[in-house]
Order: sequence, then structure tokens, then C-alpha cells
Amino acid sequence: MADNRPCKAELLDWINTVSFVCDDTKLFLDTHPCNTEALEFYEEFKNQRMQALQEYAKYYGPLTTGYHVYSC
Repeated sequence: MADNRPCKAELLDWINTVSFVCDDTKLFLDTHPCNTEALEFYEEFKNQRMQALQEYAKYYGPLTTGYHVYSC
């Protein structure tokens, strides 16, 4: 039976990347709350982050405890 697990290091790198994008975009939205392009961009990366966290948890366990890890 083949192991179809994603590479742990690559998945962590992706989680770090999309988390940074979410955080940086939230900072921009603090001063530009009505920017629809930024809001759409944020939603897209928030969803990618949630998917990556879910995939990581599926194979390697949750990265955090004590709060809902799938929110950005």
C-alpha cells in the first residue's frame, strides 16, 4: 500500500506562506477596509490556509490546541 502523505516540511512551508499572506493582508485591510480586491484576495488565501491546516491535521495532527485552528 502506497503512502500518499504530503511531505511534512513542504506542507509546513505552505502553511507558513499562506499564514503570512493572511496576516499581511489583514494589516492592509485595517487601513483599507472597503477594498474589494483585497477582501477577495484575503478570502482566497484564508481558504487555502484552512485547507492546508486541515490536511496537516489529517496526516500529522493539529498544529495548535486551545482554539479553532482553521480560522485565519
